[in-house]
Amino acid sequence: MALLSTRGRIVLLVVLAAVPAGLSAPRVPDDVEAVLARWVDPAWASFDEVIARYVAAHAFANWTAYQGHGLRAVWRSVAAALMVLRVEAARQAARAERTIDAALLIEAIRQSDLLLRHLADRQALADRWNQLEQLPLITQTTEAQRHGEP
Repeated sequence: MALLSTRGRIVLLVVLAAVPAGLSAPRVPDDVEAVLARWVDPAWASFDEVIARYVAAHAFANWTAYQGHGLRAVWRSVAAALMVLRVEAARQAARAERTIDAALLIEAIRQSDLLLRHLADRQALADRWNQLEQLPLITQTTEAQRHGEP
């Protein structure tokens, strides 16, 4: 599994920026790439079914479908759920100082949902996804290519 891409980092920053003042957004570990490589990625594939169900739940019960203005906005919110889950898995593994396991993944899912469903202002997120939706697709591709992504 690839570490956090440039797009993944941007999506994560958008989510964290949607947490209103006065609420505490989780902190991304400075060494998130190293934690992912050491304690998350070696076991990540063993949880494919659980992760797929988590992402599917975010696609199915997706308020961006109602507050957003297009499929790319919905896609971004689903991608955000996966990015947040990966970072939360890294936070849990680092805290426990061990490879991600079922118990740590459950806590990562809980913390991801806390951020995405309760802390982040969903209208602020939808507005941001909508702004990105308005960019021409060619601009998005060019930006991704500038950062070495396909």
